[in-house]
Amino acid sequence: MSLDLFVSALDLTRFRAVQGSGDRDLLGQIITKARAEIENYDRQFLDSEPGAQPMAAVIAQIVVGKLEPRTPRFQFEPASAMIADALGHPLSVETLREARGAFCDEVDDLIGALRRANGIAATALLSIGKILERGPLLKVPQDARLGLGTGYLTFREVSRASRALARIDLNRRIGGKRLKWPDLSRDAVGEYLGWLQSAAAEKLGLFMHR
Repeated sequence: MSLDLFVSALDLTRFRAVQGSGDRDLLGQIITKARAEIENYDRQFLDSEPGAQPMAAVIAQIVVGKLEPRTPRFQFEPASAMIADALGHPLSVETLREARGAFCDEVDDLIGALRRANGIAATALLSIGKILERGPLLKVPQDARLGLGTGYLTFREVSRASRALARIDLNRRIGGKRLKWPDLSRDAVGEYLGWLQSAAAEKLGLFMHR
């Protein structure tokens, strides 16, 4: 099974303020911008998952601040991701698009190995996998059985991680686990650095989701 990663530079304060704002104009903008994602989601889930609601309606529940108990919990995480995508601007993802799970794990392993080899604290440079365990930031129900995988870094965390990763020599040989895809894994870590630097330059956070 292949996994897609989506990354946006995003003002997390603005993103969090959307929930419960009741801003109908902004809601319309979000739904318009996310229309293709919404239509694709509805085609996939409306007829196959009992009780599933149209995604535009779930997004509206978040913006208006009235979460309906009858809405399946698993729908709120992708709705949050669509809001984030609509409010942020997408960053290019090459190596982690349609990637194998084993490759994603290897990239995380390499980030950890580089971190340890350079004496960088785990909290200063989270792996992508750890970021995707943080959740969508918004206060919405989640279904642990059907987790999409969402996460974020605040601007402060972005700045700290960018400084930490920038001082690492990605071509330096390190001991430990042998890499199956060494060049691609290092390219992926380099791409991660690029996302951090882009967000830091704009004084924004990062939002990621599968």
